Order: sequence, then structure tokens, then C-alpha cells
Amino acid sequence: MSSKFKARINNEKNFHNIRFSNNQKIPKVYKYGLYNWYKDYCNLITKTRGNTLEIGSGLESCFLNDDNLKNKIMNADIRVFSIDISEIAVKNCQELAFPGLKFIVEDAHELKNIEVKKIDNVLGRGIIHHLDINLFLNNLTKKTGKKFYYVFAEPMKGPFYLRLYRFFTPNIRTKDEHPLTINDLDKFRFSGIQKRKYYGFITLFFSFFGIRNKYLENIDDLLLNKLKLGRFLAWAVIFHNLS
Repeated sequence: MSSKFKARINNEKNFHNIRFSNNQKIPKVYKYGLYNWYKDYCNLITKTRGNTLEIGSGLESCFLNDDNLKNKIMNADIRVFSIDISEIAVKNCQELAFPGLKFIVEDAHELKNIEVKKIDNVLGRGIIHHLDINLFLNNLTKKTGKKFYYVFAEPMKGPFYLRLYRFFTPNIRTKDEHPLTINDLDKFRFSGIQKRKYYGFITLFFSFFGIRNKYLENIDDLLLNKLKLGRFLAWAVIFHNLS
């Protein structure tokens, strides 16, 4: 690992340690503008069974915040290993953990402390764009040795106004973040057909005013998914290989 890459990892760790030490919450603009993105991600995970690796969860682990997923763990339908690079995040999560849900300090690029070959599902929300994608995928592929399901929810590079918003709000993200492109999505060539759903176009504008409206979400779905403009206009995406 080069010194430059080590510095990047340390920057990510320090940023999130500070964030979780200060108990910083997800900005409301995300909750209003990407409401269905959060909901659909959790709903997809309810279809999974077996040993599950959740990457980069922090205190926003869906297994701490979604009752249906909590019940799946309690019913022994799934067993979850949730990792994060932030020691502060993991320490706080461990206080909320329960049987079947284990939190571990781990770098997703390395996965040294995880028995990956026993993993049936790999999940992540808002984490892949923090990683060196090629390194992460190469290491994961070498260690798994079998087919597995994945569900990832990530920000997209998007059109100019999204890049402008990111330019004017640098303090809410790390400097090495890399919102995904279509080429990035194409790199996930695990078993099964990859499915994609895009989110956040019209809803983005209204989210700044604290407005969430199901009709706006329906218009977004029409434009981004049914008319297939998501690859150009979307704020975020969910991609997975579930049947």
C-alpha cells in the first residue's frame, strides 16, 4: 500500500471519527430528496438470507434503523457482520448491537478480519464511492471464492448542478469521495444480472425547501427509470443482482 493511499485511508478514518464523535446526522436534503432510495434499499435486503457483510455502515446501519431487518436477524434468517473504518462509529454501534449483529473495525479494501468465503450477501449504502473500486472488487473477488448477492446504494456523478452543489458544500464529505459513473457500475460483474434503479432529479430541488411529495417521486421514476434518463440525470442509484 503506497504512502499516498495510506494517507487517503487515514483521511477517511479521521473524517468519520470526527463526524461520529460529534453525532452528526444525515443532512435533511438527503432524507427529503432520496426518501425512496433509503426505503427501497432496506426493502431489497429483506429478500436476502444467510451470512451478510454490511460495509461502511457507521451509525446509519439499516439493521439498527429498520424494524423488518431487525426482525430478520432476531428470527435467524440472516446473520450480519457490519464493518466500518471508524473506531468511534463501531464503538457506538457495539452498544446498540444484539445477537446476530456484530460490528467490527475493518477496512473494506482489506477485509482481514472477515471470513469472506462464508458470506452470502454483501451490502453497502453510501460506501463504494469512498473506496478505490478496483482494489475493493479485486480483493473481494479473490477472497469470496463463490457466488454471492450484493445490494449497493450510491450517489451518482450526475449533471452539472449536482457537481455545483458538491463544490459549495465540501465540509459534508471527504476530499477523496468519487460519486459513481456508469463505468463504475459496469465493474460489478458478479453472478447474476445487475439491476439498477435511479433516484433524485426533481425531488432534489424541492428537498432544499424541506418538501417531500410522492407525485414528484413518481415523476422522477418516470423520467429516470421508465424513460431511462437516470444515467444522465440521477442523483443516486441502487444496483444489485437479486432475482
